[in-house]
Amino acid sequence: MTPEEALLYVDSYADPKRDSHSAVLITLAAEVRRQHAQIEYMRQTTTGRVSAELHEAALAEKDAEIERLRANAERYRWLRDSSTPYSLFVTNKYVQPFYGADLDAAIDSARSKT
Repeated sequence: MTPEEALLYVDSYADPKRDSHSAVLITLAAEVRRQHAQIEYMRQTTTGRVSAELHEAALAEKDAEIERLRANAERYRWLRDSSTPYSLFVTNKYVQPFYGADLDAAIDSARSKT
């Protein structure tokens, strides 16, 4: 007999007017149901909390990655746009220097070949 079947049996056959054992069974069945409900509630809230915590951790990790990428981009733009000539000097095989958007395109092209 499963626990659910036992509870149904108590519901169907226990009669506190008939004997004292039935009253105890009914009380125990109510307590079992209360505990099952509490366990289910805890399972749902714990799962939700753990899921939310994992989601928050993943977001924090992504935020940190975004900050690292932003710092790299700012560093590169500072080098690219610096007023100091040749602070970042990239040339092709014809020793043609690239600046600004042309520099970006040259770097992207070189990166795609590796």
